[in-house]
Amino acid sequence: MSEALVQLLNLETGWARVMGDIHERRVFVRHPFEIELVEIDRAAWLEQLRETLRTDRYNPSPIAHG
Repeated sequence: MSEALVQLLNLETGWARVMGDIHERRVFVRHPFEIELVEIDRAAWLEQLRETLRTDRYNPSPIAHG
């Protein structure tokens, strides 16, 4: 993914939409601590996601079951 495309993404808005889906119970599977883990340092988590996108390392995949 190019830097220009990464710059077009608004990951804060994306996270807000995820939170809305969680609160409206529009998700099928949810880790019990996912919100808390992200919110510990949301800015760093979003930056890591941006870097993963920027360097073409993002690979969507099914949820892992433990």
